[in-house]
Amino acid sequence: MRPLVFLLVISAPFAFVAEARGTCSEFVVIITGNETGCWDVKIDAPGVILDEEWKSSFFYAKGAYCAGNGAVPFRPSMDAEGSVKIRRNGTILEAPIAVERDCPPRPAGFFAVIIIISALFAGVIVAKNP
Repeated sequence: MRPLVFLLVISAPFAFVAEARGTCSEFVVIITGNETGCWDVKIDAPGVILDEEWKSSFFYAKGAYCAGNGAVPFRPSMDAEGSVKIRRNGTILEAPIAVERDCPPRPAGFFAVIIIISALFAGVIVAKNP
């Protein structure tokens, strides 16, 4: 007779939830959960975060998530699936996030207009400095 083997799979839900709200280039990542105290927040997706000044999302925003609530301004550089990490005293927790920018299409002649304006500006500079 063979012994019975039971496999117990425990699914650990994420401790907190993160949601990106915004449009084309300006987002706020809203974080809610049950954690106590203040935590640093990292948005692990391409872009920049606001933590006293705009800096790479490689860095943590200090104390941006306190008593289960937080918000971090975020400027994504592309649509991406990533994660939000919170850390405190050597403990790091993570939750998934998706950032989908809804940017309006550029007009058909947009780049042509930029080139013409640049050429005119260069011509003015050359004419003033013979």
